[in-house]
Amino acid sequence: MEKMSRVTTALGGSALTGRTMHCHLDAPANAISVCRDAAQVVVAGRSIFKIYAIEEEQFVEKLNLRVGRKPSLNLSCADVVWHQMDENLLATAATNGVVVTWNLGRPSRNKQDQLFTEHKRTVNKVCFHPTEAHVLLSGSQDGFMKCFDLRRKDSVSTFSGQSESVRDVQFSIRDYFTFASTFENGNVQLWDIRRPDRCERMFTAHNGPVFCCDWHPEDRGWLATGGRDKMVKVWDMTTHRAKEVHCVQTIASVARVKWRPECRHHLATCSMMVDHNIYVWDVRRPFVPAAMFEEHRDVTTGIAWRHPHDPSFLLSGSKDSTLCQHLFRDASQPVERANPEGLCYGLFGDLAFAAKESLVATESGRKPYAGDRRHIFFKRKLDPAEPFAGLASSALSVFEMEPGSGSMSWFVDTAERYALAGRPLAELCDHNAKVARELGRNQVAQTWTMLRIIYCSPGLVPTPNLNHSVGKGSSCGLPLMNSFNLKDMAPGLGSETRLDRSKGDTRSDTVLLDSSATLITNEDNEETEGSDVPADYLLGDVEGEEDELYLLDPEHAHPEEPEYVLPQEAFPLRHEIVDTPPGPEHLQDKADSPHVSGSEADAASLAPVDSSFSLISVSHALYDSRLPPDFFTALVCDMLRFYAEQGDVQMAVSVLIVLGERVRKDIDEQTQEHWYTSYIDLLQRFCLWNVSNEVVKLSTSRAISCLNQASTTLHVNCSHCKRPMSSRGWVCDRCHRCASMCAVCHHVVKGLFVWCQGCSHGGHLQHIMKWLEGSSHCPAGCGHLQRRGPGAPAAVTEEQRCTVERRTDLSYAAFVQHYAFSRPVILQGLTDNSRFRALCSRQRLLASFGDSVVRLSTANTYSYQKVDLPFQDYVEHLLHPQDPASLGNDTLYFFGDNNFTEWASLFRHYSPPPFGLLGTTPAYSFGIAGAGSGVPFHWHGPGFSEVIYGRKRWFLYPPEKTPEFHPNKTTLAWLRDTYPTLAPSARPLECTIQAGEVLYFPDRWWHATLNLDTSVFISTFLS
Repeated sequence: MEKMSRVTTALGGSALTGRTMHCHLDAPANAISVCRDAAQVVVAGRSIFKIYAIEEEQFVEKLNLRVGRKPSLNLSCADVVWHQMDENLLATAATNGVVVTWNLGRPSRNKQDQLFTEHKRTVNKVCFHPTEAHVLLSGSQDGFMKCFDLRRKDSVSTFSGQSESVRDVQFSIRDYFTFASTFENGNVQLWDIRRPDRCERMFTAHNGPVFCCDWHPEDRGWLATGGRDKMVKVWDMTTHRAKEVHCVQTIASVARVKWRPECRHHLATCSMMVDHNIYVWDVRRPFVPAAMFEEHRDVTTGIAWRHPHDPSFLLSGSKDSTLCQHLFRDASQPVERANPEGLCYGLFGDLAFAAKESLVATESGRKPYAGDRRHIFFKRKLDPAEPFAGLASSALSVFEMEPGSGSMSWFVDTAERYALAGRPLAELCDHNAKVARELGRNQVAQTWTMLRIIYCSPGLVPTPNLNHSVGKGSSCGLPLMNSFNLKDMAPGLGSETRLDRSKGDTRSDTVLLDSSATLITNEDNEETEGSDVPADYLLGDVEGEEDELYLLDPEHAHPEEPEYVLPQEAFPLRHEIVDTPPGPEHLQDKADSPHVSGSEADAASLAPVDSSFSLISVSHALYDSRLPPDFFTALVCDMLRFYAEQGDVQMAVSVLIVLGERVRKDIDEQTQEHWYTSYIDLLQRFCLWNVSNEVVKLSTSRAISCLNQASTTLHVNCSHCKRPMSSRGWVCDRCHRCASMCAVCHHVVKGLFVWCQGCSHGGHLQHIMKWLEGSSHCPAGCGHLQRRGPGAPAAVTEEQRCTVERRTDLSYAAFVQHYAFSRPVILQGLTDNSRFRALCSRQRLLASFGDSVVRLSTANTYSYQKVDLPFQDYVEHLLHPQDPASLGNDTLYFFGDNNFTEWASLFRHYSPPPFGLLGTTPAYSFGIAGAGSGVPFHWHGPGFSEVIYGRKRWFLYPPEKTPEFHPNKTTLAWLRDTYPTLAPSARPLECTIQAGEVLYFPDRWWHATLNLDTSVFISTFLS
């Protein structure tokens, strides 16, 4: 364990010397702290409280602070801190809720100084002010933080986080009055010690408890946090909102985090469980630790850099009852053992591969990677000062899917349309089978149909009434499960040959399993029976084209088919039809032997029906009251594993939820959890939050269902000043007004409160619902357009007045002939921009372009004024509902003035409409606008406009018909004041474009737009 390296560091006239060493403690340590001269360290735990001198070769015990005959809970320490201004002053946090200070200068053996007993539960953290000698801060499991003046006997301030237990508190090194606190629910709060009534800032930092935090010693605004989600995040607190600047993914919960002195981007971490090592990370390279210390054999509970200006020595305490000094030079470097290649799949199937340039570069007799595409937007200009810039040079290759082949629209549509609960099992299976068929996933549809037949009563299965009269002298047939073309099945009569499975995905929607079809009879009025094919087919092994597997139909006659001879044993005598088929043993025997038995001398001739075609009929029903569904459980479980192994966890999880306890008990918990987490991860990547939440709710796996049990804080905005309500009750801290006033009755809402996320106004649920039945605007009079429910009137009835034609199957020739130069048209299903839509979510746009400067225009006809503003400021402060009283030149609108080079990484994923006009070049204009906003009437060249999010209302006039409008009045004002006065013949063409639809407008057509929701849209101008 001990290494022989020795380092001497000069620090302002003194020198730190030492080596990697350790000493054995009497008990496990919970926390450690170093005195200001770096010569001593204090170790505290439930059964230990000692001070050790740090000498060059070893640790030497100097003082044992656990004195007295009777053990006291005051000495059971959860945390300890050594004052950095007074070398004789220590403070401990006891597990019984007591905060104790210790004066090492006292002459007696008992060094205890003061006891503060104001906390009701365990104190997790104590912290001295870095520059104020008498100020001590504590954080407890009771959810309170207390500030103590050591010259007094009680606390001077109490801070209530209005949350769960406090896990860490840390004074800012640079801001005298500021401290940070972390909480069990994942929140981080910033406080001013002069304002104990409310925090200055609060944000959610982690998914789960935040165990630790640490202010950067040099960068004033950097705060590092670590939590149970196995992440270390670095936040920039100097911005208006806390901004995550770095994120490090670890392999276990983060218990402690400490910035490394004199190294701006380095920090050390240790874990709360599982992992015993200490890691030093470079936050610019978050995937591989810069250094690793492996001396401890149990969980590391405390870490501390020996001196605030020395990056070479790190001290640690552990549950293995050891105290260690680590020399940075002796640390192992995982990067030396790491794989230098990286592989990653994108959300839509793109593949990125990073490797050393020496591997990617062309070698003798070897060509570069096929399909290698290196896009300039993946490259980052390296800072010459970065330490990793000269160590390795990597090349990144991106392999993109062929256009259309990597579309995941089927996944999104399936997730949104599947029904997983709330109906009988038969209805769920039928609905999901229908969804799968409509999306062209016939194999999945057939699976749902089979599940319905297996687990539902046959009497509940609706079947068409097909009663064909077949055979000599027969007026009606017998129940038939299925019919097979004998010509195609002939080879199977003497071999194990099966039909081609690969054709199953292209067959039509014809019902293949039908219990109301009829049996074929021979000349002797005997049933014809297939002994092997039915069993295989009923278990899903046989698939075919429509002309290979079909119901009894004279249109499928084959007059050229010869007669076939089968053994007489294959044709049992007619017997009375009963409701119950043979048992499972009979089915198994039939399924295992495709051969027919008997001598040729006893063979009987099978004559084709009506001399036109021959069929083998299946007379065995699949399910019966005497054949329990449990008989198929093993098969269904194998089917679920098959889908999961093929990557279709959506099908595996959906069937698992729908069937419930019928199959869940036969699949181990770990496998189920793996399927659930994979599917939920995919749903969240596609921003399908509602579906993801439904899957979590319907899951019976404890590990999955607890995902919804994590604490979630939703801050309501004050409807007067728009400030988040983060304090107590329903009274706003800023304007001191009650925020829960109903906008309809103007009384306080003492129960269920519903509010608009756009304007923050709301009220009683019944009052708001009744109001929206007669109006589409907010009842508070702010002018915000509400999304109305079915049947509610609006300023313009959208569906009844949609006077623009919609086309789903328009060819280019028809487009040019009928629309390109004459009238507008709405194109549906023309493009698939699901990938572009996912990238245009608020979260992703802010993450990618939040700091980008965008140019805004006034929302009038001629766009007089231009304003440059950071994109994040526009989204947070200007993307609000339109005020009906505002003029066009008072409203800023983001549309058209994009820096294409800066936004190229987004636009390259957009698929424009495939139609064009000769002599024109397409140009993009991207826009984002709030509800009620829009541009009044104007005209320009032809183009397409597609809505990505929201809804957009269009009003269009042909070139020869100039509309009545004022260029500086908004579209909302025109709709309110001018539109109602227009004669029917003077009204424009109008329509509402939904997300995914494309509107084409011809050259020089007048048009005005109105965003009914907060909308994201993109236009392709043909100039």
